[in-house]
Amino acid sequence: MPLYDFRCEKCQHAFEANVSLKDKEAGVKPSCPNCESKEVSQIFRPLGFIRRQSSGGGGCSSGFG
Repeated sequence: MPLYDFRCEKCQHAFEANVSLKDKEAGVKPSCPNCESKEVSQIFRPLGFIRRQSSGGGGCSSGFG
């Protein structure tokens, strides 16, 4: 089950919750573990990225770099 980040709209508590894709698509939201409110919104965080190194260095032998 995927792990998602949420923030409670009532108490502003940020938390993680496992939510199945089926439940997420159905609009089911977890309860806040702090105040048990269902008024939560998902937090979207930026994804990391891989920066390519210039030739002539590295040390990575995987072929990515």
